Amino acid sequence: MALDLKAMEGMAYTVEDMAEILRLHPDSVRRLIRDDRLRAVHPPGSRSYIILGEDVVRYIRGEAPIDDGRGDRPKPRKKKVKPREERILFDEE
Repeated sequence: MALDLKAMEGMAYTVEDMAEILRLHPDSVRRLIRDDRLRAVHPPGSRSYIILGEDVVRYIRGEAPIDDGRGDRPKPRKKKVKPREERILFDEE
């Protein structure tokens, strides 16, 4: 199936739509967004991403995403670090 890149430019896609088009898992599409390889926006009050067709075309062509301040970079997750347990060593006599 050939993609019509011109027709994609005026469209908006969800992560699931992109996964189907690119034949990837939705988590892989989210990873592309998180790694700044595919630009997406969060609509206010939404937990999902919207990916514009222009950005899809740039990704398919292998071009770098444009950083015009429109894309929402997700905040990196902080790793939960458990405090180290104190290990008490006893000398055996």
